[in-house]
Amino acid sequence: MNINKKLGFSGVMFYVVNIIFMINVFGILLSVIVNSFGTSWNKGTWLPDSFSIKWWDYLAGYHDIRHLLWITMLITLLTVIFSLIIAYPAAYVIAKRRFVGKNIITTLFLLPLLIPPISYGLPLAILIYKVKLATTIAGVVIVNMVPTVSFMILVIMPFIEQIGDNVESASRMLGANKLQFFSRILIPLTIPGILSASILSIVRVISLFELTFLVCGAKTQTLIVTLFSDVNSPGFRPYQMIDALAVIFFLLTIVLATISMKVGNPTSIYSKI
Repeated sequence: MNINKKLGFSGVMFYVVNIIFMINVFGILLSVIVNSFGTSWNKGTWLPDSFSIKWWDYLAGYHDIRHLLWITMLITLLTVIFSLIIAYPAAYVIAKRRFVGKNIITTLFLLPLLIPPISYGLPLAILIYKVKLATTIAGVVIVNMVPTVSFMILVIMPFIEQIGDNVESASRMLGANKLQFFSRILIPLTIPGILSASILSIVRVISLFELTFLVCGAKTQTLIVTLFSDVNSPGFRPYQMIDALAVIFFLLTIVLATISMKVGNPTSIYSKI
């Protein structure tokens, strides 16, 4: 009886805490959305007296939203593609090969996920400036690839590890070379891992701020860097306009996160294949 009472109380507390948390989250998001459409407020009221798209028009005139979204998605996709090219063979070597210093190399690969980005971002940004890639799309992509490659390795490794060594041995017996083994056997078997790593990385790169902020220029700012600049840069900007930009950012993030949960689920991918 006591166990049932404890379980019942813990269950109630679990739901209460989660409901309070969700109310806070949705309350904050809703306040930002409402504020981006509000035009006049009376003191002590929860909602504005009138609504319009005035601040959205102001935002469209202040920022080139199409260019901003284009640059954000371009940098994100390039980062994910080039990171995958590096991460996949690295994950294969770490998962399937034994060599001296393997643990040290594995730790070095995963180190960017364990330490704050700013700690390696500053010397990396100095290097990018020295090679004259700062403020360019290439420079922004390179700095964002550092944590993205580590994340992809971490995601892809379990998918490669679950493929038995006898599969590679059998392919060699049938006359397949390394390239054929990778292209016709290993990659098709690990498509769920590749898709999971790619889609989850897109969501991560969209939200990466520190590294992008250190090397981007006026024409290579991503959405999150522009949002930060609007809040902290000198000069007056209506906070309703900033809220409108924040709405665009978290809607983009929510859409990508929803896609990642639907498509990035390995079980879902297997069923579709």
